[in-house]
Amino acid sequence: MQGHIAVGDDLLLPDYQVTRRIKSIQMFRKSVPSTKQGDRVGVCIAQFDAKDMERGVACGSNAGVVSVSTVVAAVQKVRYHNRPIEAGQKFHISIGHTTVMGTMRFFSSMPLAGSAGRSNASFDLAGEYLHLDGLPDDSAPGYDASSVRSDGQPAALQATKTVYYAVVLLERPVTTVLGATLIASHLDSDIHATTCRLAVMGHIVCVTGLDDPEAWRSLRAIKYKQKRISIDRIVDTKTCIAKGFVRPKEGVDAKIAGAQMFADVQRFIGMSVHGTWPRPQLVTAAAEGAEGTLLDASAIAVPDARTKAPPTDAVVGKIDSAFGKTGKVRIVFATDVFVVPQQKPSSHRGRGRGRGKSSAAPSDKQPEETAAESDAEDDKDTVDDASKRSAVVSTNATPHSGAANVRLYFYSKKYPFAQYCPLQQ
Repeated sequence: MQGHIAVGDDLLLPDYQVTRRIKSIQMFRKSVPSTKQGDRVGVCIAQFDAKDMERGVACGSNAGVVSVSTVVAAVQKVRYHNRPIEAGQKFHISIGHTTVMGTMRFFSSMPLAGSAGRSNASFDLAGEYLHLDGLPDDSAPGYDASSVRSDGQPAALQATKTVYYAVVLLERPVTTVLGATLIASHLDSDIHATTCRLAVMGHIVCVTGLDDPEAWRSLRAIKYKQKRISIDRIVDTKTCIAKGFVRPKEGVDAKIAGAQMFADVQRFIGMSVHGTWPRPQLVTAAAEGAEGTLLDASAIAVPDARTKAPPTDAVVGKIDSAFGKTGKVRIVFATDVFVVPQQKPSSHRGRGRGRGKSSAAPSDKQPEETAAESDAEDDKDTVDDASKRSAVVSTNATPHSGAANVRLYFYSKKYPFAQYCPLQQ
């Protein structure tokens, strides 16, 4: 399948764990000193009965061939396969000349803003990846019809920003090598049906480091959980007040509930916030009487609907502090995000002098907030403290919209591969 052999070399039969010296090589009944990939030859080796071997693998003694039951492969969906491919489905896995039953768990590379094709990117066992519940249709290779090609030559493949991988769990070990071709199919389906039985194709990218059958669970495939929060008010061009992180408990006194929410919010302090606005120029015209407006949102980046991953191009901010005792927080962005219109002077004037101070006089203290002010539409889900990482601002509003149309999404990370089987003590 690859490489070359010559008379006098040591030949390894991994299925039998024996190494024998090559005595002679024949090609169409003619002796030849060596052979290479693609040749059809007969090999005579010492002290081995050919009747003991019907089909198997022969290789050099240092060819790197291993026997494994778990591999990682870079995979693509066969475009003619019209059924969904989900994690945990059983397939006939063909590696080399061996076909065994197995299942797959899918994940993909992290999206990189402005990156070119990554089909040749090397696999890093310690890297971070995105967990997938199945292999999407867009993983099938596409062809670039605009590429220049000569007659009779296939069109060039389109460059992709995402590389899809699969952890392949085999029911029994197979002998393979790095780079070997892998095909997953439904060979048990009806041969008379008008469906393609081939489902997945790919090549093995990792066979080392997975000697332990459970070692694949240490792969850092992230599954994001999304929690929606909202902006309560805009303070200045870089600061806003957000709510929706926590909710008050029912049947609890307002003062106790406020103290509990204030304590719960402290877990979020210092965590990253990413705004999905792309950094255009500030909007010059602000709606009269509005609390604040956004930057030009004509090219808003939104989170991935399938993986729920945060967008890569974002304005970075931070959860600075708690605000009041109703579960609100103060978010400060690193750059100007909002446009705050200038306050108009009040048109109400006192009708007389010496009639006491106005009740609308400004105060140096923040107004005391109560738990009853919590938004009733806030999400009821709570996020585990150990998995919180970042939040992302997103909006479906039109350009120059106010803060009422803005939405923030708080993201938590989980590693689902560790949940497929119990940890061994």
